[in-house]
Amino acid sequence: MKVLHFTPSVHPEKLGTSRRLTQLLLEDGNTHYFAAPARPGSGAGTGWEEYANFLILRCPCRSRVGPEVPVFSRYLKAALNSRRLAQIYPPDPPDLVHGHSPLDFAQAARRFAREKDLSLIYEIHTLFVDEVAHRRRAGIPAGLNRAAKALAKIREAGIIRHSRRVIVQTESLRERIVDLFSLSPELVRVIPNGIDGRVFDPAARREDRLRLRREKVWEDKMVVLYSGYLDRINGVDFLLRAAAEFAEGVKKRLRLVLAGDGPLAESLRRRAAEEPDFLEFLGAVDPRDMPALYAAADVFVVPRPDTEAGQSLVPIKLLEAMAMEKVILASDLDALSEALGAGRFGVLFRREEAGKFRDKFEAVIERFADFAPLGTRARAEVLARYDWDRSRKLLGELYRELAGGGDNP
Repeated sequence: MKVLHFTPSVHPEKLGTSRRLTQLLLEDGNTHYFAAPARPGSGAGTGWEEYANFLILRCPCRSRVGPEVPVFSRYLKAALNSRRLAQIYPPDPPDLVHGHSPLDFAQAARRFAREKDLSLIYEIHTLFVDEVAHRRRAGIPAGLNRAAKALAKIREAGIIRHSRRVIVQTESLRERIVDLFSLSPELVRVIPNGIDGRVFDPAARREDRLRLRREKVWEDKMVVLYSGYLDRINGVDFLLRAAAEFAEGVKKRLRLVLAGDGPLAESLRRRAAEEPDFLEFLGAVDPRDMPALYAAADVFVVPRPDTEAGQSLVPIKLLEAMAMEKVILASDLDALSEALGAGRFGVLFRREEAGKFRDKFEAVIERFADFAPLGTRARAEVLARYDWDRSRKLLGELYRELAGGGDNP
């Protein structure tokens, strides 16, 4: 089967990053054509790049259009980009079209599917209505924000209306989309993120744990790890504010380790220099080194605040940490609670409440042996529900169900 994707990002040359598309579609028995933006600074490609069962055409896309006005400038950018993207054509006729959010790529997918009378699948990573005007900016009237969100909902509804199926990654997002757009539940399928249990296997990483803890001088410390994008949307600033209030006795027993890149990287670097015995900043970590880093840690934290997008997404790094049998401490957002079985596979704290976070955190540190069995149960849950082979099978079944006919609404 030949599937044409319109997507903002695909990185088959970086298998270690566990990128969703790469891991989900690699060598699945189908041929996948991707229309994707050119890498920043590299310009558009001159032909189709070939990787295993992937062929990629890097297209010129605008990153912005004029002054930033919530939704409106983004919608203009999406309209221009989608028209340009929809003009590409793969070497062989596709059997169906798989469009991915954001709007630029979903609109291009809809345009192509309608012109060629092919089935359209729309995969929503984050709702467009959640991405736009999520934070009111100084000087922008509240009414403009409301109008922007209303327009975003209308545009996304148009894509959904012309899709034969919608794919999401969590049951939480599925329920929300069904309610928000008054859809039949059968239209929306959950195909979750996943992990490779052979790569993220604590039994195979025991020597890595001992080696890294020895090299980092963590042997007498309780190592608490955060890994991910370093911004406020992921709760990194909340984590640091809460950690600053830990009792000195608790701090002496801990090493709080942060790995990643993002807007808060430099402030974290400075903070780590001020408290070298408590806080350690690793910067961006090579994906190939992540299993060893998980192995060396004892606790993994996901301190996300309450945002519309955050309520519906499960980060792959959470699943990786669960597979490595870490004790998880996470905010009680719907999607995180879903992955952690409402507390059966990890410890949940009341979102954005620093006092509740510290209470749970200190309980884990003081009685770690009591919480350690959560890690064992977390790995079993991930292998049963969040394995790439399972997700690949679900997607393959959907492809076979829809291929061979348009009939888009």
